[in-house]
Amino acid sequence: MTAQLTRAAVLFGGLGLALGLMTGGGLPAAAAEDAGATEAFDVQEAGGIIGQDTGRRLCEGEAMQPAIERSMIRYLADRELTPSMMTAGVSEQMGEEVAVEALAYAFCNCPETAKALFKDLMRQGD
Repeated sequence: MTAQLTRAAVLFGGLGLALGLMTGGGLPAAAAEDAGATEAFDVQEAGGIIGQDTGRRLCEGEAMQPAIERSMIRYLADRELTPSMMTAGVSEQMGEEVAVEALAYAFCNCPETAKALFKDLMRQGD
């Protein structure tokens, strides 16, 4: 199961790059800039909030990737943060928290959807 959770974290975490490119944020900043970005907000808290919102969207029938992207955009917009803060290091740190929170929300609120998502993640981990 650890391999599947890692796969989920990579999927969720890698979306920071996609978000940056989609919103004109460009490529991730250098590693030195990652430290400054993590100081701007609590990465674990952000991951939890984004994960909960992603889980809610999954329960509403939204596909995984758009649900994550919309949740990230909403989080950034609500806090007036810039997409450039979602550097590779930040999104990697946040990815596991987003994955865990999204799946936890789904398991509690829409178990059939969560079961299907979990099966998909298990297959991708093989």
